Amino acid sequence: MTRRLAIDGGGIDVALPGLPPIRLEPGVLVTLFVLTLPLWRGMQGVKLEALAWVYPGLLLSLLAHELGHAWAGQRCGLTARRILLQAEGGLAELEGAVSRRQDLWITLAGPAANLALAALFLAALALWPAPPPVQLPVQLPGFSRPLPGAAGAAPLALAWLGWGNLLFAAANLLPAFPLDGGRLAMLALAPRLGMDRAARWIARSGLALAGLMVLGFLVSLAGGVPLWLPPAFGPNRQVLRTAGQEKSPRLVG
Repeated sequence: MTRRLAIDGGGIDVALPGLPPIRLEPGVLVTLFVLTLPLWRGMQGVKLEALAWVYPGLLLSLLAHELGHAWAGQRCGLTARRILLQAEGGLAELEGAVSRRQDLWITLAGPAANLALAALFLAALALWPAPPPVQLPVQLPGFSRPLPGAAGAAPLALAWLGWGNLLFAAANLLPAFPLDGGRLAMLALAPRLGMDRAARWIARSGLALAGLMVLGFLVSLAGGVPLWLPPAFGPNRQVLRTAGQEKSPRLVG
């Protein structure tokens, strides 16, 4: 069993047995920092304890999404060349030819992985025992009952990971490139419009959504809870420029 870890050009290449090569770019760590900024703020003990689980948990959730694509692609006869984790999210580079139905299955496998993780984390949160009530040392008027206990780091981390995976799944279904929703929309529109026209329409949708996401980020930043979601402008501009040309390898977000 061969395990390899190499740092090259600021990124980290990881080779693990049974998995495609994984490339971790520094930008993904910045994106996760922005997403988890509410836990960093104030440097409070419980939040920092939860952050120790949430930060790597979200990174592994992103990896699980791409591994879902890679696993489904390999089941359909594709070669998984690489998984790339970057600032805009993740990409699974798959090579080979598949049918339309197989393409649909491969595309849905990523969000399905996040939905499964969300169900797991939220179920664990629902089953987590409630904290014991706090008995006040001195009885005060209006406080005849013990106060509810404060939730600890574990339920906070479970909530973040559960809702975070739901957010990953939902964001990836937007009709834009290189998101899964863009691929699904292209599969739906291509029989009527043709592959090139469908790709151009989805790329325009992606540019519009990218503009809305930038606006949403600025509004959320002003509110003190920055939220950065895909899509980005670059991949959709690239599709507009290259529509009609053969694309290899196949990229699934």
